[in-house]
Amino acid sequence: MPRRPGFAWSRAAFSSECRPVIGPEDETLRPESRVPDARADDPTGDPGSMDVEQTVIAGAGAPAPDARISRGTAVGRYVVISELGAGAMGRVYAAYDPKLDRRVALKVLRMDRARSDAFARAERRLLREAQALAKLSHPHVVAVHDVETHRGSLVVAMDFIAGRTLRQWYAERSRSWSEVAAVLRQAGEGLAAAHRVGLVHRDFKPDNVMIDADDRAHVVDFGLARAFDSPTRSELGDDGDVSSSDAVADEGTFATRSVGQAGTPAYMAPEQFSGEGVGPASDQFAFCVVLYEALWGRRPFDGDTLMTLTAAVLEGEVVPPPRDDVPTPIRDAVLRGLAVEPARRHPDMDALLVALRHDPGARRRRLAMAAVGLGLCSIAALGTLGRGEPEGPRPCTGGRDKLAGIWDEAAQGRARSAVLAIGRPYAVHGWEQAEPRLDAWASEWAVTHDDACAATRLRGEQSERMLDLRMTCLEGHRRELAAAVAVIEQADEDVAQRLVRIATGLPRLEHCADLDALSAAVPPPRESSVRQGVEQVRGTLARARALGLAGKYGPALAEARDAVDRAARLGYAPAHAEALLRRGYLEDKNGDAAQAEVTLSAAFWLAWRSGHDPVAARATTELAYVVGAQLERIDDGLQWARHADAAVGRTGDRVALARLLNVRSLVFLNAGRYDEAETEVRRALELRARLLPTGHVDIASTRTNLGVVLDTRGRWEEALAVYDQVQDERERMLGPEHPRVAATLSNTAQLLAIQGRPQEALPRARRALGIYEAALGSAHPELAATYNNLATVYFAMDDYDAALESMLQAVEIWEAIRDPNHPDLGDAHLNVGSVMYMLDRPVPAREHLERALEIYEVAYGPEHPEVVDALQNLGVLDRSEGALERALERHGRMVRIMRASLGAEHPRLAKGLLILGEDHVLAEHWELAQAAAQEVLAGRDVEPGLRAKARFIQARVLLSRGGDRDAALSLGRSALAEAQTDVEANELREEITQWLAPFGRPPV
Repeated sequence: MPRRPGFAWSRAAFSSECRPVIGPEDETLRPESRVPDARADDPTGDPGSMDVEQTVIAGAGAPAPDARISRGTAVGRYVVISELGAGAMGRVYAAYDPKLDRRVALKVLRMDRARSDAFARAERRLLREAQALAKLSHPHVVAVHDVETHRGSLVVAMDFIAGRTLRQWYAERSRSWSEVAAVLRQAGEGLAAAHRVGLVHRDFKPDNVMIDADDRAHVVDFGLARAFDSPTRSELGDDGDVSSSDAVADEGTFATRSVGQAGTPAYMAPEQFSGEGVGPASDQFAFCVVLYEALWGRRPFDGDTLMTLTAAVLEGEVVPPPRDDVPTPIRDAVLRGLAVEPARRHPDMDALLVALRHDPGARRRRLAMAAVGLGLCSIAALGTLGRGEPEGPRPCTGGRDKLAGIWDEAAQGRARSAVLAIGRPYAVHGWEQAEPRLDAWASEWAVTHDDACAATRLRGEQSERMLDLRMTCLEGHRRELAAAVAVIEQADEDVAQRLVRIATGLPRLEHCADLDALSAAVPPPRESSVRQGVEQVRGTLARARALGLAGKYGPALAEARDAVDRAARLGYAPAHAEALLRRGYLEDKNGDAAQAEVTLSAAFWLAWRSGHDPVAARATTELAYVVGAQLERIDDGLQWARHADAAVGRTGDRVALARLLNVRSLVFLNAGRYDEAETEVRRALELRARLLPTGHVDIASTRTNLGVVLDTRGRWEEALAVYDQVQDERERMLGPEHPRVAATLSNTAQLLAIQGRPQEALPRARRALGIYEAALGSAHPELAATYNNLATVYFAMDDYDAALESMLQAVEIWEAIRDPNHPDLGDAHLNVGSVMYMLDRPVPAREHLERALEIYEVAYGPEHPEVVDALQNLGVLDRSEGALERALERHGRMVRIMRASLGAEHPRLAKGLLILGEDHVLAEHWELAQAAAQEVLAGRDVEPGLRAKARFIQARVLLSRGGDRDAALSLGRSALAEAQTDVEANELREEITQWLAPFGRPPV
């Protein structure tokens, strides 16, 4: 029986592997996870989400604009809640952002809009600064999110930080020099991070540093001074006129008009007074003025007027600091930063911050440890002389003992027995791969533990504090090993299938030797009771992670929820963020992507507020995946990916970057942006292949994603080569009878069938079916998906009876294990209806197709893109029965959904337009048919077969309307020539050839 054009067959229900995967810990992009956004109307969302951003921004103390903004007023998209303060540049308000469900601070800047040139220049600069700061996203810099206009004023939307200014903080009580230095170092880190991306503050002062409830510093008003600074030459008008701007001293001490200056005179560098170039060294000078003032209670330069202050700064007349307990190295570092010439200051903020890390007790501790070491050596020497061998354990050699009961001979034996008792070939092979990896990891842990000890206790290379940080890190990793082994000791078939993933999913031990990263990590809680509680929470999270690696998502989620509850009660934000991250990840794995979005958002904001960069990086990456790939909100997903890019960049973690690249490729793939999808997945694969051990499961997962992208782009030979490579890797790592090998075989069979090579596909599909039946039993979703794939092969062979038999077996399994309205059953009914159609059984075909549409509408909603295939097939069936009006209604709805959800450039829209265009041809709606064809031809990167179809529609329309016959035939021949280049266009070529035949000219 000849094929009938325009019918869709669902590929969504084939093997899970045909959907892209992300690792570590991830399996597939499941259809059940793609559900509509079901968030409640309550704008506060998750009860814990608003805690993340409760902040205040302080204004400077100087005359304020007369016009206040009342509560409830809308400023752009923001709704004003209350006024927080007033300053020289304007007023500050707390406001609510309904779009992103968060609280922000709005700084309303006082400007004369009548001076349109100055206003426009300031607006341009603020926009540039906001864009640059959006890329920065540093925990010690309060970011500018947006710039609006309101009643002739510029309005800057910023993070909302609850706390007090630095000036208020050090006025609360007497502060030690070490407290002051610690807080100012945080602010300095914010300045240094900004300098690294080309930003200069220009107005650093105590009132532009906020200290939150956890004594963490945040630099505010970054970039606002620049908006009022003199323009660059490119920003001048034709006459080169420069408008002056206000420069107001701190606390209103000085107020003057200045040309080309921006800042507060009490903290300005000499080059700012003299009108020379302003750069990072100017911020360093201001920082040292602030630090001097905080340490010694006065400013470093005398001056009762602006003139005398300027003279003192330009002459470098620093008031000698009083003799007190501030160490000389700190004093010298501050004075160097106050040098008149920028070249004589510290090379950059990072160098200054290093100088400020002076620890007077460190040398004493090193000397003491050296003395202890010498004493130990002396005692050892004496013992050797007296007895020949030293007695007692050698120091820093107890790492292996720390793993007793976790990974020793007894634990290995228990785990081995549990796995081998499964009695599956893949379990034996998996243990042979997993056991040496677990053993190697344990050995590396013991070596790393002993080295950390020796670096402090024997070699004196690191401080006690650094030893504590390294040991805390190692203890956390030890928990992960203990949790993983505990899961293996309770192994069932699911665990046995994931042994290699569990073994390779253990955290990387080099983290515990990265001194810079450990120093930058969030500090542990101060109270011992809270520390103990946090350790318990992290133990629970380790169990949740191990269960997740083993595919036990339900029990894992229960553990994660328990961890969230306990962390919330502890009040230690970093642990709370970790628990929310794990819960959100597992909510998605359990099929609740909408709730995962809410939870992961809360995790991100809490991590960002507490400076927990690794969690912020992972949360934003997961949000990019959940929102962009699962919920298919492409723009929102890519926005989260941009946040993730900044967060991952702060961690410097290349493995995390590879994960982000992999995720971003999936979002681009969903958007139909295939060039970008391929670029990102290739970058991810290159990184993972270079950074991860040979045979790591994430390498094969990413390679599979590359195959999916190539498959989607129609580059089937390349995709087949990739799938074959994945199959070889998996057979080596997992064994020839492992279900993941079956998944790759099933997908390759599907691809060969689509490529018109069903005879090659059939043995692969049958082998995949045999592996699944032996490994999973007779009622498993993967088995159903493989029957579905086998049906695809038979369908390609025009053996519709065999295809129908395979599809009905898939339906039987799905009906036994799935809810009646599960999307898998929708896919099955869609495909059964397709086979029935090919068998000329229109009545049962319609029943199955209408049932598929009903399931999709219940699962996804009537306007979701998942309903498109059912609408398409029902419309084609209507058309074949002469019900053109009904076909037009279904296909019109199909195209409308495609436009709304996929965008104008998505390749599926072109296919939908041509199906609708064919309806219009048959209905003699010539103008509408012509418009549909023209829209396809105007698109970018349209497949040759689709372009050929569009030209063929144009040819028929032109001839049917009595147009130029030769022009119509020329279009038809052009369509045929283009169809020759598309291997999928056999039926179209036959149709065009038949249409041209009566005109007596051979086709070109």
